[in-house]
Amino acid sequence: MIDMSDYNLRSRLYWMGAVAAGVIALAWSVGTVVDRGGLLIVQVLVGALVVGGTALFTVKIPGAKTSIAAAEIFIFLMLLLFGPAAAAIGAAVE
Repeated sequence: MIDMSDYNLRSRLYWMGAVAAGVIALAWSVGTVVDRGGLLIVQVLVGALVVGGTALFTVKIPGAKTSIAAAEIFIFLMLLLFGPAAAAIGAAVE
């Protein structure tokens, strides 16, 4: 289980709501891609593998605590080529 002892009730509810919304969005995305079927499933799986692979290698910005992953480029590419459902799956993999 997740230790949420340092969260107050409102923070816990917000966190649970965000997780529930993400799970619902991912389920809708998978259902949409599966319904469109065929070659799209294979293309989205390959795109998700590329996103997952590039997410492992981040570029740290000097002098800042942030980093950039090349995965965002491929997520937007999936959005342009295959639609929002495929991009949501890619973002979930990242």
